[in-house]
Amino acid sequence: MNGTSCTLLDLEPNTTYTYQLMSFCPWGRSDYGDTLQFTTTNIAQLSGNSDDLLQLNSYPNPAIDKLTYAFDNPEQGEYKIMICDMAGKILFSELRIAEEGATSDYINVDPFARGLYVLVLQKKSMTSRFKFSLN
Repeated sequence: MNGTSCTLLDLEPNTTYTYQLMSFCPWGRSDYGDTLQFTTTNIAQLSGNSDDLLQLNSYPNPAIDKLTYAFDNPEQGEYKIMICDMAGKILFSELRIAEEGATSDYINVDPFARGLYVLVLQKKSMTSRFKFSLN
């Protein structure tokens, strides 16, 4: 552990973990805090699946300031495009409209910190995901 962050390794996907924190200061240590939990993401949800009808792709990967995405749109209409962090928290979400067929657009990713993210595209009952990084 270093400073205010800690990296945990070898965690299992789709698993709930319980933890408590204690601080160490020059004047002593604290009692343990409340018991907290977090659940890791199911890896299959990050990688999409082979039945992906939307065929989402994005570039460049790693991205710097703009992330272009493309997908096969089965019919004209509304879709939702989102950017999530690796914990699943939605950081960006927007409804857009696309014509039928090959569709592309972009998202300004300049406001986001460097790291790993998941681009999520939802159209009706279909969902497609693409993992990307920001440098």
